[in-house]
Amino acid sequence: MPGGFIGVDVFFVISGFLISGIVFKQLERDRFSFADFYARRIRRIFPALIVTLIGCAAIGWYVLTGAEFRQLQKHIAAGSLFVSNFALWGEAGYFDARSEVKPLLHLWSLAIEEQFYLIWPPLLYVCWKRGLNVLTVIITIVVASFAWNVLLVGVSAAGAFYWPTTRMWELLFGALLAYIDAFRREPVDRAVNRLVFASHARHDARFIANAKAAIGLVLVLVAATMLGKNLANPGWWFQSQWLRDLAAVTRLDQGNLYPGWWALLPTLGTGLIIWAGADAWTNRVVLQRRALVYIGLMSYPLYLWHWPLLSFAQITEIGAPSRTLKLAALAAAATLAWLTYELVERPVRRGMSVRTPARIVAVAAILMAIGGASLYAYNSGRWTSRTPSFPTDTAGMLLGPRTDGACMARFPAAQTEYCQIYQDRLRLTTTLVGDSHAGHFVAGIGDALATRGETVAYLGHSGCPPLLDIVKIVPGARDECRASNASVLEVVSAASAPTRVVLSFRGAYDVVGTGVMSTDAPGYPAAFQLAGTAFNSGDSIKRALQSTIEMLQQRGKRVWIFEQIPEMDFDVAECIGRPFSFERHVRERCAIPRAAVDARQAPYRAIVADVARAIPSLRVFDPMPFLCDDAYCYAVRDGRLLYGDNNHLNVDGSRWIGGKLALD
Repeated sequence: MPGGFIGVDVFFVISGFLISGIVFKQLERDRFSFADFYARRIRRIFPALIVTLIGCAAIGWYVLTGAEFRQLQKHIAAGSLFVSNFALWGEAGYFDARSEVKPLLHLWSLAIEEQFYLIWPPLLYVCWKRGLNVLTVIITIVVASFAWNVLLVGVSAAGAFYWPTTRMWELLFGALLAYIDAFRREPVDRAVNRLVFASHARHDARFIANAKAAIGLVLVLVAATMLGKNLANPGWWFQSQWLRDLAAVTRLDQGNLYPGWWALLPTLGTGLIIWAGADAWTNRVVLQRRALVYIGLMSYPLYLWHWPLLSFAQITEIGAPSRTLKLAALAAAATLAWLTYELVERPVRRGMSVRTPARIVAVAAILMAIGGASLYAYNSGRWTSRTPSFPTDTAGMLLGPRTDGACMARFPAAQTEYCQIYQDRLRLTTTLVGDSHAGHFVAGIGDALATRGETVAYLGHSGCPPLLDIVKIVPGARDECRASNASVLEVVSAASAPTRVVLSFRGAYDVVGTGVMSTDAPGYPAAFQLAGTAFNSGDSIKRALQSTIEMLQQRGKRVWIFEQIPEMDFDVAECIGRPFSFERHVRERCAIPRAAVDARQAPYRAIVADVARAIPSLRVFDPMPFLCDDAYCYAVRDGRLLYGDNNHLNVDGSRWIGGKLALD
C-alpha cells in the first residue's frame, strides 16, 4: 500500500495501550517493580533481536560489497543499542541510500519504543506516588509532543519522523486509552452515549462499539491507501491534474509531509478500534480469528524478519526483484518468524524472569557484545564481507573524508560541507566550488594539475549550486545553500591564491527540479530562487550564475565552468551486475540515448551559453564529447565503469575526464 508505513503509527498506539495498561494495574495494586518491568522488556525484545541481527550479519557478509557491509555493521550496532532512529536521522541527506536498501531500517521504530520506555515508567511512577493527576500529565505531554511534531515537520521532516519527542504522543495516546479503560471508562462511556443519542435514557453499547470500530478502520485504511511518503511520492490522490490543482490552491501539497497532521489518521483510527473493545463486530468476527491472533502472537519476529529479507532482495537484484522473488522473501520471513517465535521467543520467555537475573544479564550482555563488535568493525574496517571490493561499490565517488585538516586550515572561515585538498604538498592554484557534481571532478582535475606541480582544493555543499544569493526551497527542510555559498565564495574570492576558480553543479536537475529516476533525487522536488525575487529556478540560476562569475572576475579570478555530465536513467550497477544475485540483472548496453540527454540538459546548457556570451572571458569545459557519441552516452568506457551512481562519476570516471582536460 502506498501509505503502508503508517503501520508504525498503529504499532505505537497498541504498544502504549498494552504496556501502560500493565503498569497502571501494577501501580494500582502497589506491585510495580522496575526490575520486573525491565526484565520483561529484555526477555520480550532481546532474544529475537539477537537472532535477527546475527542472521542479517551472515546474509550481509555473503551478498553485500565492502562498503554496503560496513553500513550494515553500523546499523547492527545502532539496532543493538536502540539508537537506530538517531543513526538514520544523521544519514538523511543528498547521498543517503534509498530506504529499500537499508536492511535494518525498520529498527528505528523499535528504538523509539525502547527510548520511550526508559522514560515513561519512571515518570509515571513519580507522578503516581506524588499524587499527581496522571490524566493531566498524559494529555499535556501528548499535546506538546504532537505540536512539536507539526512545527518541526515543515523545517526538518527527517527530524519529525525519527525523533522520539515527535513520536511519543502516539505511544502516549495509547497510554491515554489505557488510563481511561482502567479508571475513567464509565464516565467517558456516559459522555459518549449522551453525544450519540438524543435521549439520555437510551443506551446501545453494541451500536457505539461498532461505530467506533468502523470509523477507526476507515481512518486506518484511508491513511494506508491514500497517503504517500512525501511530496515526491504523495500517494494516488495527487495523480490527476485537477487534484494537484486543488492541492495547490488549498496548500494541501505543502502539508503532505509525514508525520505532521497526517499521523492523526492512523493514530485516531487505531485508538477507536482499541476503544471499541471486544463487542465491536469487526473486532469480534474478524480480528479475533485464530489465524490472525496467531499472527499477532508472532508479530514481533515477523516485524524483525520481513524488512531485511525484502531489502536484501532489492540490493541483490539492483532494485528490480521479481514478484516471485518478493513473495519468496515474504514466505521466508514468515518461516523464520515462526521458527524464532517457537524456538527462541517462547522458550526464553518461559525460562527467564526477574527471579533468574543471571539469564537476564547474559542475554543483555550478548546483545551489547554484538553492538560493540559491530561498532568496532565499522570504525576499524577490520571485518568485511566476502566481496570487499567490487566495481558496483559506489564508495569511490569521493577521495578521502569530506573534510581534511589541510583544507580547513587553509580556509578556516568557510562554512562548507566539503573541504578537500587533492595533494597538499603541491602548489594550490585552483579552487573547485560546487555541489557533489563538482566533487566528482576532484580526482580528474587533481591529476591534470599534478603534472604541472599544482593542485586543487574543493569546497562546496551537496545539493547547492555555488551561486550568490540562491535559496533552495524544499518543504520540510531549511535552506542551507545561501549561507554556505556566501561563506565559500567570499573566502575563495578574497584569497590571493589560488587564482583559478572552477564552478560546477547539477544544473539540469536544479533547473528542472527532478531527477531522471525516482531514486536519484531523494526527498522532495527542489526549487531555487534568487533571494528577494519571484523568478523561477531557471531565471534565478541564470542571473545568479552571471553575478557570481562577475564578482569572482572583479576580484582577479580566472573562472571556469564545467558543464554537467549525462545522467543515466538506470542503476549503473546493472552494467556489471552484483557479486550475488538470484536473477542476474545485467544490461546489454550500458548507455542512454544521446537525444534524451540533450533534451534534458537543453534548458541548463542554454543558460550557460547565454552567460558565456555575456562574459566572453568565461572558460567552459564540456565533458559530454568524451562520454557520448552521436547515438549514445555511456557509463562504461574501455571496459571500465565510470559512474558511481546514475548521475555521479566515480574516481575512474573523474580521471578519465581529467585526461581530456587542459586548464590554462
